[in-house]
Amino acid sequence: MWTHFACKQVARPTTVRLNYGQAEGVAAASDGRVIHVVNGTVGTLKSIRCGLLVACIGDSTVVVDIMVNGVSVLTTPVTLDNAVAADEIVDAAIQDEDLSANDIIEVSIVATPGTGTLGEGLFVAVELYEDAL
Repeated sequence: MWTHFACKQVARPTTVRLNYGQAEGVAAASDGRVIHVVNGTVGTLKSIRCGLLVACIGDSTVVVDIMVNGVSVLTTPVTLDNAVAADEIVDAAIQDEDLSANDIIEVSIVATPGTGTLGEGLFVAVELYEDAL
């Protein structure tokens, strides 16, 4: 004898990994760029990590911020300066992790050469979860 049970299928969140990078061998440059539009009904920012393949020298800095709909979601933007070694990965502190459908995620970079040399090979990795539509 067969018994049929109706089961509700539960949607699992999709992991989305976004990578932004600038060329190695070229000084970091200021930039602003859309890297994702949330497709799910809701989502959560899980991690934001960044660094340089070649470190800054002197008082040069590269500041990385992640914006959702034009507003920073970090506790404070990440400053990559001469205290951050080449290939060191810096974790950003996320202040507002909640995402909604159609949220626009942007990376904002401000490179300031100062009297030193800007780092090279900037990279930013963002991981988020989205629920299915």
